[in-house]
Amino acid sequence: MLRKNTKFLALLLSSALLASAPGAFSAPVFASETSSTISNESIPDNAESYTLGTEKKLNLADNASTTRYTWYKFTLDQSAICNFTGSFETSKNTNPTLNICDKNGQVLCDIYPNHSGQDSDYTGLKKGTYYIQIKYYDVSGTLTFKLSTVDTDKNYQTFVEDYENTDTSNDSYVNANDLAQGTPCHGIIGSNNNEDWYKLTTSTDTTVTFSITSFKGYGGYLFVYDSSREKKFIGESVYIGDTVTKDLKAGTYYVNVTYSTNPGTPTCSNVFSYVFNTTADPASANQPSNKSTDARGDFVFSYCHEIPFWGKSKLGLSNFGDFTVSYNGTEYTVQKASINKKKHTIQIKALTGADKAINKAVKNATKGSNALTFTVKPYTVSNADTVTIKKKKDGSLRSVKVSINKKTYTAKKTEYSYDPSSKTVTFTGSNLTGSYTIKN
Repeated sequence: MLRKNTKFLALLLSSALLASAPGAFSAPVFASETSSTISNESIPDNAESYTLGTEKKLNLADNASTTRYTWYKFTLDQSAICNFTGSFETSKNTNPTLNICDKNGQVLCDIYPNHSGQDSDYTGLKKGTYYIQIKYYDVSGTLTFKLSTVDTDKNYQTFVEDYENTDTSNDSYVNANDLAQGTPCHGIIGSNNNEDWYKLTTSTDTTVTFSITSFKGYGGYLFVYDSSREKKFIGESVYIGDTVTKDLKAGTYYVNVTYSTNPGTPTCSNVFSYVFNTTADPASANQPSNKSTDARGDFVFSYCHEIPFWGKSKLGLSNFGDFTVSYNGTEYTVQKASINKKKHTIQIKALTGADKAINKAVKNATKGSNALTFTVKPYTVSNADTVTIKKKKDGSLRSVKVSINKKTYTAKKTEYSYDPSSKTVTFTGSNLTGSYTIKN
């Protein structure tokens, strides 16, 4: 008996020396040996951090009679659509399950990589902290997985929702986010965000456009109600590639974007991003910029430095707002000026109430290379404008004319494009912007 015990102790000692010797062979570290692996499904405090976009490879080897769990933790600093992929190389028929869970353990996305091939899925997640759960039982093989965000510059929320902060949620009309007319709104419908609500106030008639980018092949729904939410103005199911275009009168509306006509569940199997937009109030879009000052010697000039494109109408002092000049403590109104449309320069010729000496001085102060300058922004075309369109026999556009300040401007072919499916003319370039929908 003593001899057997001695041999057993020697064997243990030699094994310990081999494991600690420099350069000695060491057994691979399996996932079941990491600190974030446990025998129950509760989220551990020591879950290993995971960096989005990183491919993770694990050797899973477990013959235990208890299901085991390996956990990873990651954080989204903004809402995002993510792609979750995984593969499992094994000779057995048992495979792991990979879940994405919130901090409460709610499963939001799952994939089942197996010996037959890779599995993947898309998930839409609000801002916050999440966990990747690897669940396995009696498996042996190599697991590879990766979680990546998808085109965050296109698929994002204008109003970021944090699922850990309920004050940021807009999942009911009570928490609706305010939308400004003419400003596009981006959103995400996904695993823990099944609907969004907005409050839209328009000062003029406007045209609504709505489109989605689907990641699971399903469409979505757009609803627009009046301010009391009793009358529905828009109720549209939207599919991949579709664009909803509807006209609304000036007023206050509630906008609801959802994956279902009855979104009552806490999780959503659909994933899509969307863009909701309205045409701007032309009265505000086509106003000059706020006044700013410019100095020439003792003269200080105050006027709107940026003005909208004037088309074929006359360009005069009124285009620049209330044009004033301060000199030695006295403020004058500009009475006469020479405006160069091509060079975008202004020379002041006369001031109201000024004597000859001051008028001569201000004229010289703004002469030649010292001339005042201005910039031109495109005129924003909307459905509120008077637009005359002529078509060819094949349905293409022969001419597009826009009334700007009661004068007709004929748009160049390079200044617009036409989508016959939505009957929308979209203007681009330095002279015109915006869009117009043909009514017939």
